[in-house]
Amino acid sequence: MQGRNDGKESFFDFSGAQTGAVLARKNMAGILAALVFFALIELLPFADWGLSAKGQGALAILGFSVILWVTEAVPSVITSFLMGVLAVALKVMTLGELQASFGNSPFLIILCLLVVSMGMSNTTLAARISYYFILRIGTSPFKIIFCLMAAVTLISFVIADIPATALMAPIAFGILQEMGEEPGKSRLGQALMIGLYIGAGAGGLALINGSGINFVGLNVLSNLTKGAYTISYYQWAAVGVPFALLMIWPISACLYYGFGVQKDKDTVKVLDVELFRQKLSDLGPVSMPETRFIVTILIIMALFITSPLTGLGVPTISFIGLVIVAMPLFGTVNVRECMRKLPWDVLFLVGMATAFAAGIGSSGLAAWIAGKLSWATGYSLFWLLAVVAVAGTLAHLVIVASTSGCVAVLVVAVVSLASAAGVDPRLMVLAAVYVGSVSLLMPIEAGLLITKGYNYWQLMDVYKVGIPLSIVWAIVTVLVLYFVGPAAGLV
Repeated sequence: MQGRNDGKESFFDFSGAQTGAVLARKNMAGILAALVFFALIELLPFADWGLSAKGQGALAILGFSVILWVTEAVPSVITSFLMGVLAVALKVMTLGELQASFGNSPFLIILCLLVVSMGMSNTTLAARISYYFILRIGTSPFKIIFCLMAAVTLISFVIADIPATALMAPIAFGILQEMGEEPGKSRLGQALMIGLYIGAGAGGLALINGSGINFVGLNVLSNLTKGAYTISYYQWAAVGVPFALLMIWPISACLYYGFGVQKDKDTVKVLDVELFRQKLSDLGPVSMPETRFIVTILIIMALFITSPLTGLGVPTISFIGLVIVAMPLFGTVNVRECMRKLPWDVLFLVGMATAFAAGIGSSGLAAWIAGKLSWATGYSLFWLLAVVAVAGTLAHLVIVASTSGCVAVLVVAVVSLASAAGVDPRLMVLAAVYVGSVSLLMPIEAGLLITKGYNYWQLMDVYKVGIPLSIVWAIVTVLVLYFVGPAAGLV
């Protein structure tokens, strides 16, 4: 598949020398599967089953795109643009509608928040927070795990999950080195390095601005319901903060016992608390860049909280945050460097997937799916939340390419399910976001792989904690949303 063997260059770039997109057999298999699905959906008589031609086209495009995302047969950014091209070509959406929907997607919001997050990487705030927790709580293996999980969870309240994990990884590595924990042999190392991603994921759900995936769920909900349903900053925080805080202990316990760290409690080196007091002292007083970043975060938080009074929307507040963090004299990031480091493939996936959600609604596909879910009318909200939590957790076994893509697809199905059941979709959408935003069953998410380079864990190690923690995660999701959600006005 890589050209002829006679030394002459092949006309077709199968090796990806120019494009970086290798077309090996497994890639070709994914492309073929997507094309077969697309053709099959287009040829089947869906009109006889009550689905319009636009809805049939939307279903074909959705399945085609999901297969390409799942198999990663081509770069995800290509799939994202193909989704838009097909939506216009099959007249599911006009070009104007697609452009308007993309403009209303969380693309720019997430871009701005990622730049804001990078402002913390030029400071020692993450280390300060970690050492503070350790000084107050202790240095036993379980307490070290708990402290770092608490720190990364709180940090990801206000910055995105991936930057939070990236900030905490070297801090965890330094502690492990001080304890003499050898990469590849340390149970504590496995727990800490894998746990950072999980803790950041929990913290990212606390506030709307904690994760870009939150905006994916909100925008798909708004597009599908034509703006009839939304979730305010207060409502999100009312359920998100309790969820994030409640998850710190279960995450720590699952890591501690799942990796058998308790078996080493008598042999592992327990560091003197004075070491961390010295580390905190070595950081010196809070620097001016740290102070400016703290002020920036406080301004952004204040704008989110007062948005009902000021009328400033989420996009405007996100733009203000980017301007402040990159502003000469006051900022803490080099915006040119940030633009080179941004995950553009993920951003375009988020933008196009949420934009296409409007086409799913306008084409009649969402209503058609809702009609096929009439069985849901007999179930209470509690059991509907349980169904979403279980299905969303297992969805990562199929939709493995991106948590953003997973959430977008889940929310489409969930809104249809809520419509069929005649219930407010917002709590069910939150359930889909909660279980869809962190992949605990497939160890290939970018946030998780950030810690892989420290060599403390292997891919199969994730399942030791991923399976039990998925169950705990789903249970806490259902309980928090069911009991706290109504008090927040989400019913």
